[in-house]
Amino acid sequence: MMLLLVLHAFWSIEHGLGLWAEDSGKTVKSPGQAVRSARPHPFAATGDVVLGLQPGAVGSTTLWLRSLRQSPLDSPEVVRVVPQRRGAGDPSLLSWLVPVVWVGPEADGARPHPASDAEAHGRVLERALLPEGFSVAEGTPPFDPRMAPSVRFLQELLRFADELAQRGRVIPEIAWTEKDGKGDPVAQSRWRAVLRGPDALAFGDLTAATPPSFRAEPGSEDAGELVAAALDVLTDAAVRRRLPTDLRILPPRRGRKPGQLPVVEAWLEALSSPNADLNAPEPALEDLERALAPWAGYAVEATSVAPATFRLGEINGAEVGEPARPGTQRWRVEFLLQSAADPSLLVPAEQVWRDDGALSRLLGRPQEILLGGLGKAARIYPGIEHGLRQSRPQSMEPDTEAAFDFLRHGAPALAEEGFGVFLPAWWDQLPEVGLTVRSHPLAEVLRPVYTALRESGPEM
Repeated sequence: MMLLLVLHAFWSIEHGLGLWAEDSGKTVKSPGQAVRSARPHPFAATGDVVLGLQPGAVGSTTLWLRSLRQSPLDSPEVVRVVPQRRGAGDPSLLSWLVPVVWVGPEADGARPHPASDAEAHGRVLERALLPEGFSVAEGTPPFDPRMAPSVRFLQELLRFADELAQRGRVIPEIAWTEKDGKGDPVAQSRWRAVLRGPDALAFGDLTAATPPSFRAEPGSEDAGELVAAALDVLTDAAVRRRLPTDLRILPPRRGRKPGQLPVVEAWLEALSSPNADLNAPEPALEDLERALAPWAGYAVEATSVAPATFRLGEINGAEVGEPARPGTQRWRVEFLLQSAADPSLLVPAEQVWRDDGALSRLLGRPQEILLGGLGKAARIYPGIEHGLRQSRPQSMEPDTEAAFDFLRHGAPALAEEGFGVFLPAWWDQLPEVGLTVRSHPLAEVLRPVYTALRESGPEM
């Protein structure tokens, strides 16, 4: 008999990624009527059935689901011979006890295999990424698994995490984790996603698109907090998967290895090891945390409603009313604001300064936003300072040498910090945005890691 399943994913702050499924072949109604406590979900697939799709640890948890008094509502993807009958009452959120499979971080970052790979059977993460040709573990009943929106959302989150890892948009940190929810927290070396500029906007879009079922566990109502926690776990897994097994961050040690490594050395070693646990005295770990604190805030940037933007272009003779002299070329870097809500909306600085109130209704205080953005940009790339030596800066006109310095150095630095940059179509040397020595105090020590990540290439 074919099992008609609808697969769901959710994130638990305590346990991480959980998977469960609806089985359309089961009874619809719950035998119990109590609504004050969680009742067993009447048509949830057993943990062993879900285990046939994705290896993990079988367990159970309480989820808030849209329900009628006697049963949860079918997901739109559920197919029944006899459709579920709707009662007279309005749906509400009720708690249900659901069998789940908890998926560990090592599987969270699992690289998808080709559908023909015999070793790829029974991996729901691979099914989510490669829906065609999915097959289940040998000896299990045949399935017709359908993906709920929460699984497709997980797919997007996985791809975003893997992209951040490949571009080196990560920083290392110390995280404290409770093992199995018991005992004292354990210190771990972890990789955290850096969300600045376009990546911060992409994270905001993902948070806004979070399906309610992905945050169905009690205590997971804050979508931003939940998605940030999930992204950090998935990014850490993606980094470790991409790093070569023989990568050495530190040079080989001379002599015998001590029984207790210095805390910094142990921390760096655990960043590329399958085991992220840190075995170091707590006072030493606290000292290292304090040393890392000044730049830990770099990972998250408060997004502006309209980031300052720079557009480099050539000035033609007709524009200035005089022909260009042979062998010379004039350049202009325009200052603009770009709406974060609608990136196609570009407002030149000239229009910002003569705003009659229309822009203020859209962007708040556009003149203050422009000045603040230009001041920050000048601290990142001092080459634009001379364009700010006017009461109402609108643009600057660099000579050819300065224009090419902007192309080679200014544009990448500004783009990395989240500023908009528009360059001539013939210039294609703007590198992938990644962390630099200037923006990341440990980047020199960790340079082999960032190099290996960029060279690992796109995989998902």
